[in-house]
Amino acid sequence: MCVQDARRPNMCSVQSSKLWAAYQMNITEENPLGSRFRILDFNVHSIVKPDPPEILLAEPVPHAPRRLRVTWAYPSTWPQEPHFQLKFRLQYRPVLHMLWSMVETANLTDIITDAFMGMEHIVQVSARDFLDAGNWSEWSVEARATPWTSTEIPEVSNGTTTEEPEHQIQNPIGKVFTIVPCDPH
Repeated sequence: MCVQDARRPNMCSVQSSKLWAAYQMNITEENPLGSRFRILDFNVHSIVKPDPPEILLAEPVPHAPRRLRVTWAYPSTWPQEPHFQLKFRLQYRPVLHMLWSMVETANLTDIITDAFMGMEHIVQVSARDFLDAGNWSEWSVEARATPWTSTEIPEVSNGTTTEEPEHQIQNPIGKVFTIVPCDPH
């Protein structure tokens, strides 16, 4: 039996449905000119659609100017059981660009490795049943983050010691090198 709520005339709920079962639903439309019906066949697993993932967070990875760490959580409406796992797709782009990059994962965290240095990025995540039953969820609310940028200025000796100052520099791939002047003797 499909129970219909008067406040939602275009919707009904089947109580105690079975995930892998096949159902038939008679949909009848009525108006002053008459009525019409049709029989709709469906499997519950083919119409499953999770809610979007929640608690999306994007943050820079220290000393990595092209990386962002992204974390999220299962939707609170999804059962937390081993046989109802989700997989995820992550889409991201710099704020000023229109094209999205996308990756899929089964984890609740991912590292974007090809972010544009110094540019703010928009990140969203979507979920789907791990066995590809049903459909992808809507996209989550967006998170924004900018990859790490060096704001440290190398310290210079004040001249009170005889040692030469050390300087740290960062190359474009994110590695930090310490430069120490060599003694020519």
